[in-house]
Amino acid sequence: MLAKRSLKITRCYLKMNGWLKGVSLTFLLALIAMVLAQLPGLDTIGPLIIAIVLGMAANHLLSIPPSASPGVSFSAKQLLRAGIILLGLRLDFHLIMLSGLSLLVISAINILLTLWVVYTLGRRMQLDHSLSLLLASGTSICGASAIAAIGSQTSAKQDAISLSVVTIALAGTLCTIALSLLFPFLDVSASTIGLFAGLTLHEIAHVMAASSPGGEAAIDAALLAKLCRVALLVFVALGIQLWLRRSKHSTQSPSSQKDGGIFPWFIIGFLLMGGVRSLAMLPTSVIHVLLFIATFLLTMAMAGMGLVVKLSQLRDYGSKPILVVSLGTTVLMILGFLETILLA
Repeated sequence: MLAKRSLKITRCYLKMNGWLKGVSLTFLLALIAMVLAQLPGLDTIGPLIIAIVLGMAANHLLSIPPSASPGVSFSAKQLLRAGIILLGLRLDFHLIMLSGLSLLVISAINILLTLWVVYTLGRRMQLDHSLSLLLASGTSICGASAIAAIGSQTSAKQDAISLSVVTIALAGTLCTIALSLLFPFLDVSASTIGLFAGLTLHEIAHVMAASSPGGEAAIDAALLAKLCRVALLVFVALGIQLWLRRSKHSTQSPSSQKDGGIFPWFIIGFLLMGGVRSLAMLPTSVIHVLLFIATFLLTMAMAGMGLVVKLSQLRDYGSKPILVVSLGTTVLMILGFLETILLA
């Protein structure tokens, strides 16, 4: 009896030890990504994208023990959802409502049209359903955060999520650099440039970098437009979930169902955190700390996703995802230009 109990305790210890190895590895990679994201040039990319690239590189160059898999999976799934919930503290519904219904409606039209265009292009180019949906979500809403939120409630594979994040990060970075270089030569106000950046660019890091040459007026307009798009992530995620359940693509993997993929409760948490911010239930200093924790948790999640991806799997997709995102981003830019003229 004592021997059996000792064996059981040993197995539990080894299992926990492996879990800690995986979580510690994602923690370390996230820490490195956060530091690298402060460097000039890399600050435009942001820690989430850097973390997923570091994870992919570590998986390719290092020998990750199989026992670390539970911890890596925990970071990629559970910490991801915790980070998304806390990210809701970015939302201030008072500011969104003060911006007027027009900006919210235009953001919704922007998202829906881009979602449809990118998803349709992906399917026409024979990309699978999940990858097309991830590319569409990331392009139209908020890059890596949207991909993570949508991907966690579907049966999308980790390599598809990683490919989507990297592809959209590349497109967004190129657009950010182009807009930053063009700004001095454009005969428009700073707030107009900021509005355009907020309506079109994928990541918050991209929006901040592209609008910063215009000063505070540009940054304020950019963040307001971006917040409208981020706020709509809740409704888009719920809409996609309903569509998945009613369509022929409703099948989910057993792991997805086990992790709560039937209903995205974490999205509700995201919305509730927005309510906490809007009602000023927490001091500003506490919100800043929690938002930093949210970013770090999401960075750990991205590192975890990268750790399970093999570079050979990404090569199998070819150039089609890049072409789909490029065309989708072009549509987004045209829509943003027309919307900016309408709102100016």
